[in-house]
Amino acid sequence: MASVQYLSLEKIASVCDDLGSWVEGIVGQHSLVMAVSSTGRVTFTKAASRVLAFAEQGHPVEKVIMKAASLHTETTGDGCEVFLLLLREILRGVAALVRTSSEAEVRGTVLREISFLRSSLPVIFANIGNTFACSSCVFFRPLFKELEGLVSTFFSTKFSGIVSKRLTQLICDFLSGSIPDSVHVIDSLTYLILNFGVLCSKAISPLRESAVLKGFVLHYNPSSSARFLEGGCFVVLHNIPQKSNNIVLSMDVETDPHPAAHAWKRFEDKFKYLKSQEVSLILTTDVFSDALESLCIRCGIVVISRIAKEVMDNILNLCNITPFDLLQDCLVAENLSRFETLESKVIGQVSFVYLMSTNTKGFILPHHIILCASVEEIWEDYHSECINCLKTVRQWLDYPTKHLKLSNISSHSISPSGAYSGCQHTAVCKNKGSEHETKFQSKLQVLKCALSDTGVFEHCTTNGKNASACVLGVAYPAGVFELAFKAALTDYCDGKCSSIRTLRDVLDSALLTVLCKIWGTPLSNFNEVNNYVEFYKKIKHKAIVPIEPASSKELMVCRILLLVQQLIRMDAILSAR
Repeated sequence: MASVQYLSLEKIASVCDDLGSWVEGIVGQHSLVMAVSSTGRVTFTKAASRVLAFAEQGHPVEKVIMKAASLHTETTGDGCEVFLLLLREILRGVAALVRTSSEAEVRGTVLREISFLRSSLPVIFANIGNTFACSSCVFFRPLFKELEGLVSTFFSTKFSGIVSKRLTQLICDFLSGSIPDSVHVIDSLTYLILNFGVLCSKAISPLRESAVLKGFVLHYNPSSSARFLEGGCFVVLHNIPQKSNNIVLSMDVETDPHPAAHAWKRFEDKFKYLKSQEVSLILTTDVFSDALESLCIRCGIVVISRIAKEVMDNILNLCNITPFDLLQDCLVAENLSRFETLESKVIGQVSFVYLMSTNTKGFILPHHIILCASVEEIWEDYHSECINCLKTVRQWLDYPTKHLKLSNISSHSISPSGAYSGCQHTAVCKNKGSEHETKFQSKLQVLKCALSDTGVFEHCTTNGKNASACVLGVAYPAGVFELAFKAALTDYCDGKCSSIRTLRDVLDSALLTVLCKIWGTPLSNFNEVNNYVEFYKKIKHKAIVPIEPASSKELMVCRILLLVQQLIRMDAILSAR
C-alpha cells in the first residue's frame, strides 16, 4: 500500500548531503573512484558500483538523483562522484536560503535563476573559458530590486567598507550609463554577481613584467591567453614605484645610459595602456605618489590604495590569485592557508584542470600529460594519443630553458579555434660542435612543427625524409587529479610523507598516484626514480592506450541544473508502507 510523502527543500538537501558525504567516504584519501570507457561500454570500479547499490536501497529521491548521475556516466564515461558532490554543494546553497525565506519563495527564485543560468552556460563556457565547479553558478541569492543595494550587499560580504563603496559606485555608474533598460541592468548585474569568481581571473605582478589583456587580468604572457579572455574591468598592482629613481629596473639596465628615466617613461606608458584596454580600477596596498595620482586622474582610472593586507588577501583569494612565487616555495603553514585550489578550464570542448602560480609563465594542465624523455633520447620513438595538450611530467614544472636555442617555441600555442595545440618543449643543448648543434636545431624545428598541429600525427620533412613526430600521452577523467592532489596534501599535513617539502613535490606525488592507479602499478616502483629518462623507461610500456579525456564541464553543470530543477519541483512522492 502506498502513501503520499511530502518533501521539503530541507529534506531534499539533506538527502543530497547524506549521499555526497557517503561518496566522500568511499573516495577516501587514496581510493580514486573512476568509471572509464572501455570498448564502447562503461565499466565501473567496485567503489563506483557501491555508490549505485547504496542508492538503490536508499530514499526515493536518491533513486532520482542516481538515475541522472548514471545517465551522465553512461554518456560521458566520467565517474559519478564529481557529479554528486557538486549537486550536494548546490543543494546546500538552496537549504541555506530556506532558513531565511519561505519555501515557496525559494522554489520560485531558484527555478528562475536556474533558467537564467542554463541559458547563459554556453556563453559562460565559450567566452570566459574557465570555471571552478565548486564555486561558480552554485550560490543562489534572492534578487533585490534596488540596483545599488544589490551591488552593495554583494561587495560588503567580500571587501572592507571603503573598497565596497568605491566598487559599488564604479559598477553602478557603469551599468546605469551603458544600459538604458533597468531590467537589463538587473540581469547584467545578476550575471556579474553569480559568476564573479569565474570572471575574475589571474593578476600577476609586478607591472614592469606585465602586459594587460582584455579581461580581469594583468598577466606576464598575453600571447598565451589573449584569445579567450575578453572584457576589461580591474587590475591588482604590487610594488608601485614612488619616484623615477626608486623604480625597479628592467633587464636592460646595464646597456641603458638613462635607465631610471626611461623606465619611468615605460611605466607611464603602461598606465596609458591600461586605460586603452578599458581598465577603470586599480587596487593596491601601496601608497600612490602625487605623480601617479595625477597620471591616473588624467587617464580616468579609479585608484583604491593603502588597502590593508588582510583585505588585499581576501581580494586576491576571490580573484583566484595564488600567493606562491615559485613552485619550489616551501609548504609552510602560511602558504598552505592561502593556497588556492586547482580549477577547471574549458578550452574548446575539453575540460582541463590548471594551476597558475604568481610569477610563473605557464599553465599546468595535468589532465593531459606528455610522457617523454629528452629529444635526443626518444626522437626515433616519439608518438602520441594526446591531441589537446602536450606536457612532460617534470617539464611542466621548471625544466631548464636557458640553453634552448630555438627560443620561439611558445609556452602554449593556441589555435584559431581557441584550443591549446601544444605546450612548451625544452631541451638542454650540449654544445658538442656545430654539426651536432645544427642537427639538434633541425630536430627542434621538426618538433616545433609537430607541436603546432592539433591532430594526432604531424608529418614533417627533414633532410629529405618524412618524420612522424607526436607525443605519447595520457588523459584521465575530471576530478581524479584533484583527489590525488588533496590526498598528497593531506599526507603532508598529517606528517605521513617526509619527501613532500614544496608545491612541486605535491604535484609530483599527485601525478604519480594517478598514473599508478590508472595502470595498477605500485607507487613504490617509482619512488626510487632519480631522473626523468629513467622514469620514462619505467612507464613507457604502460601508456599504449590512454584513458579518454574528460568531457566538458559545461555538459555536467547543465545536467546538474536540470536535476536541481526536477528536485525543486518535487513537493511529494509516493512511498510504500
